[in-house]
Amino acid sequence: MDIKQFSILSVLVVPIAMIILLALIGKSVPKKIATSFPFQTFATVWFIGIFAVPISAIYFDAQDDFFKDRYALVRDGLGMPANVEVPSPGRFSGGLGDCWSNSVNWSLKATFPSDEQLGLWFAQQSYREPLVKQISAYFDTPMDQITVLNGALDAREIDKKWMSDINEPMREWWQYRRRNYFKPSVCLAIDRPDETGEGLILRPCDPVVLPEDMGNMGRVILNRSGSSAVLAGEIYYATGPSYCTNPVRRVVNNALGLPHPEARRPDDGSTLPL
Repeated sequence: MDIKQFSILSVLVVPIAMIILLALIGKSVPKKIATSFPFQTFATVWFIGIFAVPISAIYFDAQDDFFKDRYALVRDGLGMPANVEVPSPGRFSGGLGDCWSNSVNWSLKATFPSDEQLGLWFAQQSYREPLVKQISAYFDTPMDQITVLNGALDAREIDKKWMSDINEPMREWWQYRRRNYFKPSVCLAIDRPDETGEGLILRPCDPVVLPEDMGNMGRVILNRSGSSAVLAGEIYYATGPSYCTNPVRRVVNNALGLPHPEARRPDDGSTLPL
């Protein structure tokens, strides 16, 4: 079974089955036994297990996060100064690279002490080397097997051919996108030429003209067009860490005689948004 099926089994099917089984046991035993201390203890432990089983399955199958915290992912991974604040992500945007959700999907928001310091960091392109090293480590791909195409790590303005006069009517969606990227920004798509092969290609992308352009292994966007002193964007790595084996799911698949598929890309609906 794949991770979507395993999610349904561990989070929904097993707990519901345990509730039904506990109710049937309670109805089938005499009232004297049902109210006894040993049976009440058993029922309590069983009830706790209804919550413990899915939590344990997720915990052990996830095999810990690749990044120890959000500062390791964002601040260290982008070569930011130590005084940059990185808030916790929203409910459905986060993940530090575990083997359960099989991705890093971080909505980036980093606050610098001043807009001048952010501008200097951006102008010096301090993110270039740390970001490539982070991608190399996460995907377990040696640096000499990573090809960085021209412009992939550069801050780029909106293509002039897409700029229009302020009086020219524009569609609302285009106005919205352009408003969010009125300053130069970095858009880096991560591709593996053959998803079963070796090497990575880092290429430029365009979040305004082609916002759906995602590399088959992920994308990184760095954008300083929002609030003063705030770097926004995203860090999206489309697979789990290279060490993932999903041990709990593998055991279940082996016990049921089912194949153990490799992790799929998160955007194909195969993961549970935890």
